Amino acid sequence: AKLGRDHHIDRMVLLSPAGIHTHKLPLLARWLCLADRLLGAWLTRLNFGMTVYGSILRVGAQKFAVDVWSLPGPRGLFNILLRLLFGGDTSFGDVMAKYMGPYLDSMPGICWGIVRHGHQIVRAKTFVLYDYGSEVQNLKHYGEAHPPKVSSEYGNIDIPIDMVAGRKDGVVPPENVHAQYVELRERGVEATYTEFDCGHLNFIHQPSEDFTSFLLSRLVLE
Repeated sequence: AKLGRDHHIDRMVLLSPAGIHTHKLPLLARWLCLADRLLGAWLTRLNFGMTVYGSILRVGAQKFAVDVWSLPGPRGLFNILLRLLFGGDTSFGDVMAKYMGPYLDSMPGICWGIVRHGHQIVRAKTFVLYDYGSEVQNLKHYGEAHPPKVSSEYGNIDIPIDMVAGRKDGVVPPENVHAQYVELRERGVEATYTEFDCGHLNFIHQPSEDFTSFLLSRLVLE
């Protein structure tokens, strides 16, 4: 809309969207933020991908996950560990072992640049674009000395936005999603906010019937 071109999008449904992380930062995110504070400048230069490399290691990871899931004792300990790392979210333990198979050929991962950007958002306490670390680089990419705030462009959104949060989500708690919803409304965006009894991964894996019905009902709207 800002450029005067049709974007061909009629509606957006955002499921536990990241962007504001001022409430209940999970333990794993705290550790990553600390690592970025101490080693971030060096690690960003490497910008290596963090994933499980090689088919043999991926098969081993799947075998480990299946074994843990099939034994009550290790499964309970694994679930406790995941809940500690992901802010009490149980969806990771519920679905991780079951859905390792499809990732053998295409294992997901992240690079340190994504971790650093997340840390920048946490420090800024608002949704900002990536800070390249110097005014010269920021000017090159943004035309500004400092990264722009994403919320400053909310006024250009000309389609309805449905914000969906999970009451059991420990990665992006509902308070953070609601804060983004409030910012959208303040900028004049037509937005709705809905919560479900879901963890972070339950919107994709093992979605509840009420959530699925809600999602389909929103997608058919014009």
